[in-house]
Amino acid sequence: MNCQTLEGRLERLERENRRLKVGLLAVVAVVAALVCVAATKPVAKVVRAQRFELVNAKGKVRAGLSFDAEGTPGFRLYDTKGNLRAALEIHGWGASSLSLCGEKGEPHAYLETGPYGRAGLWLSDAKGDVCAALVAFPDGNPNLALLDEKGKTRADLSLHEDGKPTLALSDEEGRPRAALGATSPETTRTGAVERTPESSLVLFDKEGKILWKAP
Repeated sequence: MNCQTLEGRLERLERENRRLKVGLLAVVAVVAALVCVAATKPVAKVVRAQRFELVNAKGKVRAGLSFDAEGTPGFRLYDTKGNLRAALEIHGWGASSLSLCGEKGEPHAYLETGPYGRAGLWLSDAKGDVCAALVAFPDGNPNLALLDEKGKTRADLSLHEDGKPTLALSDEEGRPRAALGATSPETTRTGAVERTPESSLVLFDKEGKILWKAP
């Protein structure tokens, strides 16, 4: 290889090196321009969609903001098996609710604020059947009911409009058998309805007739 050949190759390498530097500078300039444009682009004020989902690293849906089959909007949380565990929803009849579910998606606790100021809490067993209910009515009178496995109310604690409390106990058929507190039983002999005081205790037979009361 002579000197002229070597000098020619060096000149070509220098020219290619200069072109490479110019190309890299051009790429850097374009990237910088795009970054500046993205930084100055205004953020969208409204995002519209019918469903949003949050997934974990394995692609499992763990949370979602969407409509259910009845068109009720809500925010729902799922476990790793895809079972619904909690749901916050707004219903069409004007009520909002919070549901807490078990491992199989069965409801265990249901909190609802209904129209006209009514609010309630319902607790369910492992089968999803309601076994306890606490309701506050618009007039301010609360009520606590305990139900058996057949859905029959067996104990009912309520506060009347006059502020007097009553505890009523019922049999397996739902018939009242005992009442402690203010109640209005019908007497057997006269058929008159008398208002008993808060300190009273009344016992009933299967026909609803008074067996004994005091005072």
